[in-house]
Amino acid sequence: SVKILRISLGAFIGAFCSLSIFLPPVRREVLWFIQMLSALIMTMAAFKFKGIVCLLKDWFTLFCISFFTAGILYFLFTAFDPDVMTMYNGVVYFDISAALLIFNIAVAYFILTLFEYMVHSSRVAADFYDVTIHMFGKTADVKGMVDTGNGLHDVFSNAPVAVCGIKAVSCLLTENITTAVSQGDMAELAAVIDGETARNFRMIPYCGVHSGGLLPAFKADRIILKRNGLMYNVENAYIALCTSPLNSSYDILLSPNMVSTNSIRQVEML
Repeated sequence: SVKILRISLGAFIGAFCSLSIFLPPVRREVLWFIQMLSALIMTMAAFKFKGIVCLLKDWFTLFCISFFTAGILYFLFTAFDPDVMTMYNGVVYFDISAALLIFNIAVAYFILTLFEYMVHSSRVAADFYDVTIHMFGKTADVKGMVDTGNGLHDVFSNAPVAVCGIKAVSCLLTENITTAVSQGDMAELAAVIDGETARNFRMIPYCGVHSGGLLPAFKADRIILKRNGLMYNVENAYIALCTSPLNSSYDILLSPNMVSTNSIRQVEML
């Protein structure tokens, strides 16, 4: 999650860099350098550092969005030449009153808040499941949510992968495995798995916005999804384990492939 304080700091740095509108005319090469440097500083301020690769991804994303926005504003400026709009040294200035600015911010905040509420409400109604995991002769009941951004799969079988906090499914695993995963000690984990556990074990590669690596995963005997009075059976799927809980509202992130028509089978009416 991104802290509001860091986002505010990044926005303040961006506003400070916009003061280049008061500089004498700047050459295009220098202007590009200033813009790229300001985007980098904003990124470092807004997001926690988690490696050079993640930093460059965030920086490139911010710069591309800014470039796209600048293109739209330049089109409006050249096509309509509004009296309240000025472009100089790569900075756009709107000559409006403070009262109108505050009003526009309030309206935008209201619209975004309403949109977020509507999206969240529909997601709660459509994408949450009661999940029962059967693995190694044991069962665990957890709360699951479908994550449309979860494209994880086993590279050998192409089976879908769900991501779960280790504490939520610790009852399915031995104490040695739980301890090794909780401590992120993959060498110790490799030493304590054997037999059936080893045959159902995989390391799942993942890449997120701010991190990447490998997640230990075990193949479930089956996963039961329950919602709206129906029970569904998911076969040939893996449970990847992470060291910390995911969210207070759910314990496991399900793959969209787990709830597609082709991958689930209704087994019983409740």
